[in-house]
Amino acid sequence: NVEKINSWFEKRFHDIQFNSIATFYDTDHVFEFLKFKLKIPWNKVFLVDDGIASTYKVSMPKLYRRLPKAIYNLFLGRFQVNLSYYSLGSNKKIKNFITIFPDFIHFYNKDSTIIDVLQDYKKLLSELSSNYFKKYKFNSFSGSIITLSPVLKYKRQTPQYVYKYLKNLTSYCDKSKPIYIKPHPRDDKETLIKIINKLEISINIIESQVPLELFFDKIDNSIFIGMPSTSFCIRSILYPNSDDSIIIIKERNDPFPERISVLENIFKAHRINYKILWKY
Repeated sequence: NVEKINSWFEKRFHDIQFNSIATFYDTDHVFEFLKFKLKIPWNKVFLVDDGIASTYKVSMPKLYRRLPKAIYNLFLGRFQVNLSYYSLGSNKKIKNFITIFPDFIHFYNKDSTIIDVLQDYKKLLSELSSNYFKKYKFNSFSGSIITLSPVLKYKRQTPQYVYKYLKNLTSYCDKSKPIYIKPHPRDDKETLIKIINKLEISINIIESQVPLELFFDKIDNSIFIGMPSTSFCIRSILYPNSDDSIIIIKERNDPFPERISVLENIFKAHRINYKILWKY
């Protein structure tokens, strides 16, 4: 809703002059509107890491999904829609990047400016984690940690499938230590709990709404299991000396197969013990 975005902007920033803008997505409609309204040229656009998606060639959304919006906006005289074939680092117009993994970020322009913010990120993550655990009084823990995407909420998988999936994954867990599941914050927790109860194995659910990264300071040497994830990248980069094991579940029809090779490069660079499994 352009009117709402414009009203929000005018109330807060109408008297401020802008000469640059930073975004996580160069195809996000709010970014596109603000870039258009503020007349910001592409050489003054800064792209911030969008996690693992910033490490390989990608188009989000796909170009064919952006075309109808571009035509609609053109006829109504609204803001321009980014029609670069690829987005993020493959957008040829972007030359400024803010990242926590400069050695692995993907970008098209060889003369790009790369701003490394890993140390700032470490400091911020440590502060957020410390404040969070002071409030909720969590203790350190170790074991096997299974991460899940919101497959139940959006009906991408049936409860029966998730049951078989988790049953197989738990076979890779160290049964002498606790097993944890970190559900996606938006997933259907009630259905997931029912599924876990049927597994007939003790599993602890990390029900916190915060990202897994905030728990890293409290996690000792553990097994991380799940789909290709930004959190696995960050764990490897921030804790290269830990005795972790990471098990990646690879989809047979993975829409972004490049994620696997990038993760393997990161694991090898930081000497992380890892394994790649086919999705069940």
